[in-house]
Amino acid sequence: MANIVGFVFALLAILLVPGPTNTLLATSGATVGWVRSLPLLLCELIGYETAIVVIRLLMGPVLSRLPNGVRWMHVLAAAYLVVLAVGLWRWRLAQATRAVRAHQVLITTLLNPKAWLIALVLIPLPVADARYWLVLTPLIPLIGSTWIAFGRLLRRSGSQGLTALIPKAASVTLGAFATILIVSALR
Repeated sequence: MANIVGFVFALLAILLVPGPTNTLLATSGATVGWVRSLPLLLCELIGYETAIVVIRLLMGPVLSRLPNGVRWMHVLAAAYLVVLAVGLWRWRLAQATRAVRAHQVLITTLLNPKAWLIALVLIPLPVADARYWLVLTPLIPLIGSTWIAFGRLLRRSGSQGLTALIPKAASVTLGAFATILIVSALR
């Protein structure tokens, strides 16, 4: 049981940290509100759980045998984050009717470095028991919903200047994560 408690705290620490998926969820909450952003939580959950399964079963062993395999995955993920960052930078929040699309959340989450950390570090290898999945499955959308609420709260604060900065801040955050991935790939 102690392993599960440690897993919960580590998972909370990882998932609560601003990241690419959380940035998109907050942007959606600010742009279209809570209710219209809720379907994105399913995309986040599917993205994380698919990534974790694929990484654990297929990618981990394959990438460890390929020279620079993990590095190339970092570069590809960084390139995708740069594309998203440029799109968010150009956004006009006041004119947006749908800030974030479901496929953007799904792909970003599939490529999210947090999935690698959860898959290869937090969940014990070689096989995790079902308790880890029973904890992981509700926590992902719960924490994602807090990011949607945070974005909505910023929008409701009434500060047009602050609200207009949400897509810019999201863009910079995604750019920073892309930079981190590139730097880790170059080591």
